[in-house]
Amino acid sequence: MDSRLEKAVHNFVFTAKFLEVVKKAEYRNKDKKKNPASHGNGVPLKYMLVFQLLCMMKDNDMSSEAIKENYHNIFGRGINTSSLSRTLTYLSETLNLVQYIDNPFGDARYRWLSLTYAGKRLQEYFIGSTDVKAPVVFNNNPTLKTGTGR
Repeated sequence: MDSRLEKAVHNFVFTAKFLEVVKKAEYRNKDKKKNPASHGNGVPLKYMLVFQLLCMMKDNDMSSEAIKENYHNIFGRGINTSSLSRTLTYLSETLNLVQYIDNPFGDARYRWLSLTYAGKRLQEYFIGSTDVKAPVVFNNNPTLKTGTGR
């Protein structure tokens, strides 16, 4: 299979798997009816973009500042702190794809993230493995701080 076609297929499979996780979260309540606060018009793209970005980052580099910087460098648009906070809370509490790691010195401002087991499984669909490396296209950008493939 052509590598470009294979990359596109990986992307579609990842999207389908991500939407399965969202669907499970929407129907998580006791009577298995759709949660009224769920996404009536689909999943906001921002959730998927931030999670894809996290899949390309090393766990110990997942600070809010690094995520915001990489989001801007990759997507060409910024994401403000409150929007990123809501997105990360959704990915953590609702979808259980990421978890917060507390600062050992007790300062909540300096927490970081890591992928949960479910997040790592979904990461495999996105990049083909849980071994995080920067895609070749990003190796020429010195401001992009993702992965270990430099």
